[in-house]
Amino acid sequence: MLFAPYQAAPAPTEPEPTPLKVPYLGLNVGTFVPTSALTRSRFGGNWQTFSPGLGTVLPSLKPTRLPDFSLATRRRSVGGFNNKAFLVLLGIQQQWPLFTLSEDATRLPTFLPYAGVGAGATYANLRSGADNVNGSAFGASASAYVGTSIGLNAFIEARYRLLSPIKGFNLSGTQVSIGLRF
Repeated sequence: MLFAPYQAAPAPTEPEPTPLKVPYLGLNVGTFVPTSALTRSRFGGNWQTFSPGLGTVLPSLKPTRLPDFSLATRRRSVGGFNNKAFLVLLGIQQQWPLFTLSEDATRLPTFLPYAGVGAGATYANLRSGADNVNGSAFGASASAYVGTSIGLNAFIEARYRLLSPIKGFNLSGTQVSIGLRF
C-alpha cells in the first residue's frame, strides 16, 4: 500500500486548569475604639488589635461557622498613673456571603463582601490607678460585622463588639481590621 490510511488528527485538548493557590497563614491587625467616654479617658481611644491570620480570606459561598479570636491592648499615662488594658476575645461567629457567583463564572471578583454575627467570652486585665482597679476578670461578648475580601491575600472588616462591663468599665466598641495572608 502506497498511502497510509487516513487518520484524523487528535482533537486539541483543553489544558488542565491549575488549582487555585490560596494562602492560609498571615496576620490580622487593626484598631479598637471603645464607645465609653470613661474607658477612652482612662485607657485611650485607639487600641491596637492583632491576631494570627489562620485560614483563607475568601468567604464561603454558603453560611459558615468560624472561630473569632482577637487581642486588644492599650497603655496610657493619666494623672501620674500608668494605666493599661489588655483584652482577649474568643468566640464563634456565623458568616453569610453577600454575593452570588454565576454558574459560568471563570474567575473570582476582586471584592467578595460578607456579614456576620458572633458570641463568645472576654478576658480583661485592667489597671487604672485613678479608679483603684488592678486585676483581671471574664465577661461575655457579642458582635456584628461586615467585611470584604480583597483578592486572594487580604480583607478589611468593621465590627461592633458588645462586651459585658468588667471592673466597672464598659469595654464595648468598634473594631476595624485588615488581614493579610502570605
